[in-house]
Amino acid sequence: MVSFVDDAGSESQILLIKARGTAVSPASSQNNDEAGTIFLGGAFNNGTYYGAAAAIRAYIDGETDTSGDTTDMPGRLEFQTAPDGSASAITRMTIKNTGNVGLGTSSPSSKFEILDTSVSGNNNVMVVATSTGGGAIMRLTGYGDLRIDGRFYSPNSLQSGSADYAEYFYTTDTDLQAGESVCVDVGRPNAVQRCARGADNNLMGIVSTKPAIIGNSRPDTENNEHYKIIALLGQIPACVTDENGPIRPGDALTSASSTPGCAARAQAGDPTVGVALENLASGQGTVNVLISRRNKSLTVDIVEEQITSRIAAMEIEDEVKIMIAAAVDSLDLNEEIRPVVDEQISLFDTRLTVALDESNSQIITLAARLDSLAARVSVLEGDMARILGVQNSLENQIALLANQLSETASASSLAANLEITADGHVRLGKIADADSTSTVEIIEDIAAVEIVTAPEENITALVVNQAGTGNIADFRAKDISVVSIADSGQVSIAGELSIDGRLLVCAGGACDEALEAAVDETMGDLGVEGKVVAGAFEHYCPDGFVWVPGSAKYGTLPGFCVMADKARFADADGDGRAEMANIISQDNPYWTAVSQGQADLACQSLGADYHLVFENEWLSLADNIIKQADNDADPLQDGLQFALGNASGTAYILSNHVAINNLVSPIGEWTDKIVTAAGLPAPLSADWQEYGQVLDYQGLEIAPPYYYSSANNIGRLKNPADGESQRAFVRGIDGLFSLDLSFSPASATSTIGFRCAK
Repeated sequence: MVSFVDDAGSESQILLIKARGTAVSPASSQNNDEAGTIFLGGAFNNGTYYGAAAAIRAYIDGETDTSGDTTDMPGRLEFQTAPDGSASAITRMTIKNTGNVGLGTSSPSSKFEILDTSVSGNNNVMVVATSTGGGAIMRLTGYGDLRIDGRFYSPNSLQSGSADYAEYFYTTDTDLQAGESVCVDVGRPNAVQRCARGADNNLMGIVSTKPAIIGNSRPDTENNEHYKIIALLGQIPACVTDENGPIRPGDALTSASSTPGCAARAQAGDPTVGVALENLASGQGTVNVLISRRNKSLTVDIVEEQITSRIAAMEIEDEVKIMIAAAVDSLDLNEEIRPVVDEQISLFDTRLTVALDESNSQIITLAARLDSLAARVSVLEGDMARILGVQNSLENQIALLANQLSETASASSLAANLEITADGHVRLGKIADADSTSTVEIIEDIAAVEIVTAPEENITALVVNQAGTGNIADFRAKDISVVSIADSGQVSIAGELSIDGRLLVCAGGACDEALEAAVDETMGDLGVEGKVVAGAFEHYCPDGFVWVPGSAKYGTLPGFCVMADKARFADADGDGRAEMANIISQDNPYWTAVSQGQADLACQSLGADYHLVFENEWLSLADNIIKQADNDADPLQDGLQFALGNASGTAYILSNHVAINNLVSPIGEWTDKIVTAAGLPAPLSADWQEYGQVLDYQGLEIAPPYYYSSANNIGRLKNPADGESQRAFVRGIDGLFSLDLSFSPASATSTIGFRCAK
């Protein structure tokens, strides 16, 4: 109906009205009734036929008010065009009764939504241009890349799932892989190459795995095998090796010599590419690295040269000779002992046997095998290091003799407190009783130097009184310090410290009585009076269990032990109790057909603190796994692609480098979580749906990061409307975050198993 109005206060109208029933007895319109259509078309086949090139259609979009009121008539507009080769118009744009506008979709969920299922790769989903046929100033690609030809301004921080700034560099090493260290290619401008030398001064960056910001991206660098994205700032996974020893958080890293492209712990003065943020105990692996480039400076070279020159000019050997001569001259030896001492000094003999003459208390020489003086002199001239060792040993023996002689002139005292065995070993202390022939029982040759105290004495066996500023003691193995005690009391140990008993750490030299009483010395307990600060924490887990680092997000710090595989059948007698040896045995089948409660009781029967894995423990596991590049099943695709379990399941690697098996497999797993039907996420669906389709999580923290979907094999959600009033959580059927809310806690099927945690 068309109306013509000449009143300035009213408008002309084209009015199309839809009613059910008849013209005489119209009935109320219903949802999806077509309210009216404007067809726009043309003639073809010499005017014999006409086709609709475009159309504007109006629909009733919802239930109308049928109670006689006139306040509810929701509407929807669809704009249609016919594609080339067709005379039927199809919907291109929809405006819903909510005001939501959709291009390519009839059910937009926001004020403006674009859906293009035909676009993939680097093709454009949306373009903003300043001219036709080009001039694009902004475009959104099928990869999800937003490309802007101009500046980007934001009043807030720019957030990204990645953590490094990188730039493109030319390289002839077209096989460079993410995580490899690169050096400046001095033969080409603005180019890099794989580092092949240890501690290379040209070390400059690491090949990026997934950069957050790319500084110089251009069309000629993208998808060009000769251009690689090199991380210059931020955090980046890197290939490392234990070439220079284990790597710990905080260690500076340089280029390795044994494995081109990998990094190793830097030595003093080495150029560095970054600082390790994770451990590598041995072998080769990948750790997270904070880019921090430093090259050896001119100042370091100058200081090293000055130190070397000054040490060379000190004439240390001459000073040692002078000190020994002065020590010998200062000794006050009586005439009876001097000939014996002079003889020992002249012969430099390390084998001395002294016996006690009970009748006249005279020292006689029982036996001595002497090397020729000429041979000794030849050794002294050829090996100064050995000379210094012999001189120092001799000086110590002379000092010991002088000390003994100053206390008593009796040679029997010396013999009773000093013995040099035929093998050159030295014993000090209560060796023999001066009044009898009895001796303290000594185990032969247990050490090069042995200190013996009398059984009746209650004194310290060895005291080192350091009056200077050097170390109190330094114990070495093959010229490498393994235990060092500084004058400040600090003890440094290179290697393993094993304590049979308890370890107490207290201030002021004593521990509180309550702490003393609480720490059991028979159980290997550790007592700390103050706080414990650790870069990483791992609990000891029983066989068949692995340690999982905890998550602050899910409240599982510092971590927990969990079964490395699903529980195996371990209840042959049917009492619901499991034996540890059976529940982890690879010889037994998976334990299925148990309810959620039965699974929890089986875990509790293993011992104190064992339980069915908590929902937050499962989420901590999943969150840890998706952050490890080692779990990428297809490195050629953007982002991590997670392996799906098959009949034999799959294994994932955690951040502490341990493997956990079959989290994803055709057999799901109970967690401890239960939700009522009223608390299910919406919308409800009996089919698997993407987490991105969920509109209301009902307060549940169950979703993976928003940038993952089933395209990454992350898992989906099933929450049917029909079913029990209570639903138990079943995880892991088709992805790490897969969640099936179809089952009641009492269900027991062959498709659901479980695993225990502690």
